[in-house]
Amino acid sequence: MEKTLKDMNEALASCMTLVIPPIEYPPQMRPNPVQHDSTDMADLTEHMSNFFFQAKKLELQLLALDETERPATTAHELEAEIAALEAELSDKNDLIDKYSDVIRGWEGKFKRLDSKMNAS
Repeated sequence: MEKTLKDMNEALASCMTLVIPPIEYPPQMRPNPVQHDSTDMADLTEHMSNFFFQAKKLELQLLALDETERPATTAHELEAEIAALEAELSDKNDLIDKYSDVIRGWEGKFKRLDSKMNAS
């Protein structure tokens, strides 16, 4: 895959040198601009087709890599997430039970205080 990426980058660089030529002093003379432009376009088309070929090759390699790695990773990630959610739910249920006991205790205290105040 690294070689494909390198080839794609080289193909893109060759396209860029045709579109943005290096600055040269003095500027090059073009004896016949029409003929030279058509040659440039043919070269550019050839370099661009090479670039897109390399890009497609890299895309196919990445898709193949994704398909082979993703199902195992996804299943493992889902199991880990489910376990984490179950642990979080258990912690929250423990907190609910704990605070329910605290609330029951306070309710008992308020009832006793209320009965004492009514008795007085």
